[in-house]
Amino acid sequence: MKKVYIGLITLLTISLFSCEDILDEEPLGLLAPEAFYSSEDDAVAALAGVYSHLFEDDGFQVEMDVYFTLGHDLITPTRNLGAGQQFFAFAWDESTPRVRDVWINMFQAVNDANLIIERVNESEIEEETKRDLIAEATFLRGFIYYYLTAMYGDVPYLTQASTGSESFGENITAERISQDEIRAAIVSDMEEVEEDLPNQTRRNDFPQRPTQWAAKSLKLKCQLWLEDFQGASITAQDIIDNSGYTLLSDYAEIWEEDNEYNNEIIFALDFVSGDNLLSTNRHSRYEPRAQDDGLDAADRPSPFGKGFAFYTLYQSFADTFSENDLRKASNVYDEIPGETAIPLRFNYIPKMWRVDEPRADSGLNYNFYRLADTYLNLAEAENEANGDTQIAYDAINAVRTRAGLDPISDLGTNGLREAIRQERAWELVGEGNHRKLDLLRWDILEESLNERLAVESSNPEADESLISNIQTTVENFSSNETILPIPQSEIVLNPNLTQNPGYN
Repeated sequence: MKKVYIGLITLLTISLFSCEDILDEEPLGLLAPEAFYSSEDDAVAALAGVYSHLFEDDGFQVEMDVYFTLGHDLITPTRNLGAGQQFFAFAWDESTPRVRDVWINMFQAVNDANLIIERVNESEIEEETKRDLIAEATFLRGFIYYYLTAMYGDVPYLTQASTGSESFGENITAERISQDEIRAAIVSDMEEVEEDLPNQTRRNDFPQRPTQWAAKSLKLKCQLWLEDFQGASITAQDIIDNSGYTLLSDYAEIWEEDNEYNNEIIFALDFVSGDNLLSTNRHSRYEPRAQDDGLDAADRPSPFGKGFAFYTLYQSFADTFSENDLRKASNVYDEIPGETAIPLRFNYIPKMWRVDEPRADSGLNYNFYRLADTYLNLAEAENEANGDTQIAYDAINAVRTRAGLDPISDLGTNGLREAIRQERAWELVGEGNHRKLDLLRWDILEESLNERLAVESSNPEADESLISNIQTTVENFSSNETILPIPQSEIVLNPNLTQNPGYN
């Protein structure tokens, strides 16, 4: 069935990839509503078009992944990344093309989702199916806005599609809305539509499509940003108790190729090796490259060493993994095993790569929500709402026990808060975009970068290039750069857009 889904996205490619930005000067090329929604298949094909934006280079294929993977205190490049250095070294401004490209792509996706909501609502599709389709499009719109607000702060909040000059005129003059208002709207939307989504993954059709538990996970994330910790605790407990998802007994099994939609994964993007539209080069960024470690072909087992090796763990973070932590083998790869182990110059994250896949052509899924994350969200929300209760300890200890670590207790609210933040780093490093989002939400990004520089600089085993990288990051960082600038070209087009503080 994965091939069917690929076909649906391919079907949409010709029409959707030629669409103009909904905030651009010309509204030409937007999806014609009369071409769709005579049947459920038409609506599903249109939904595939929304997903296609997330797979693009200006989505989670490249730009958004690089933005969230770098510029925090756990992962750094092994070398200068050229244009990618902008997102690592906070070297962007109002005219940076990739800042605008992400904006355009995400607002195109918002427009497509809005179009689906409107046209499905007007269609003759059977009522229960109609509610499911509208709920999915609403989830996708909220999911996209979750990232737009994290990246740009206050943005225009568009809930009507642009399909002609009149509605286009309304959207091109839209004002920015408070990011907290948008997050509150997402919470409200998810509460309205979550029960219209299926209770279980559509394993025989399109497992990528969201369930009601993906909608609740998105709601949970927004509740945490809004500091509605009591509400977040209730939502997280609901997911854990009632979703049917479970923690796998073995952490390493989560990443097995034939087990991608295992019972811990709540929502993921389904990349497919061998397909030029849906494959990804993301795994190659984590996979070692022989020349970075000074290895000749004879020194390494095939096919080791063919990756891009962009991403590496800071040595001082890798050193925090206990030898008893069963997650270490999946998160820290610092030598080639054998009778005589060959030490590597950098640390890599093996759960994020597959040596048997072609370079830059991976089917490794992009996981956004999994149950271990929910447990740690529950621990945080409960601790912030009610102190270090047994509920909070049970939640974090469920994750620690699976990792082979002793349970913790009696830390007090502040002590448990720090333990949760550290546990999230160990459990989720390299996945999705958790760390940078966490640091932004906790408002400690700058503090964490400075702490990493101090620790890394004092570590005698740290690589000089990594110390240089974190120095560059810290020196270039300013407090306004916790969010991106609004693209200047969009401000020129829309007189009602304002710029974020600290930018021109």
